[in-house]
This record gives sequence, C-alpha cells and structure tokens, in this order.
Amino acid sequence: APQELVEKFLGENLEIAPQELVEKFLGENLEIAPQELVEKFLGENTNTSQVSPKKKKVASGSLAPYLENKKLKDGQIVTYPRVIGERDKSNHLHWKWGYYYEIKIDGEWKNRSLPTPARIVPQVKTLIENHRSVAEIKDFILQSKHKKGDARIN
Repeated sequence: APQELVEKFLGENLEIAPQELVEKFLGENLEIAPQELVEKFLGENTNTSQVSPKKKKVASGSLAPYLENKKLKDGQIVTYPRVIGERDKSNHLHWKWGYYYEIKIDGEWKNRSLPTPARIVPQVKTLIENHRSVAEIKDFILQSKHKKGDARIN
C-alpha cells in the first residue's frame, strides 16, 4: 500500500495521509493519486499485475580534449596542435580530441578511445547529444578520417 511504502521509505510511522504528505513536501496541491505518485517517483509500476517494459538507455560515449607533447630532434618539446598566440578553451580546433566509450568484452566493460579529428568535433557532439549508439558514432569518425579535406578533382 502507498502509506506503508512512504513509511518504509522515510523510516517512520506517519499520521499523515499520503496525499497530504506529498502536498506538504512539494508545497502545492496535486491532482495525482498516491499510487500514481509512488510509481512516478520509483520509475516503475508497483502493481505486479501490470508489467511494463523498461526503455533501454543507449550509451553514446563522450568527447574529451587533450594536448600532445613531442620532443623534436633538437631536444625542444613542442605541444600539438600548434597554436599561434594563446590557446582558446572554446575553440575546438586548438585541441586534439578523443572519443571515449565502453564496450563489453568477455562479460566485462572495458574503456576504449578513438582519436577524433578536430574538424568533426561539432558533428560528433551532436551525435552524442542525440543519444546515437557508440557503433554509429565510431563509424562516423572512421569514415571522416578517410575523407581528408574537401579537395575535389574536376
């Protein structure tokens, strides 16, 4: 029952009806029945006679900027990508990028990364925001790597 669930959740016996408790907690009068509120809060249907399938969340991975230091033959250390002047945190072309994701190998989740060209970072961010699958994003990155520049031969 909803009253028992609320009492179990709060760890105390309440003398307040669940609807009044919800209204007191949220500071407003609600038109939601207590059972519906419990289901909404828990994200599931607590009535065992009605089982609804859960939506599976699609993992999309993430992008992260980084810099690469290389030692030249003369001993000088240079940071790539090279930038004239001060490096701008908001300019995606001033950074190297990695696409980070997880894959399941032999029942264990493993972290993986894929170097990503800076020129396609805005498109990859859009794919991640749109919850595209890791496979789709990886394919896009790999295809973009093979298309170096937009030079066309007429």
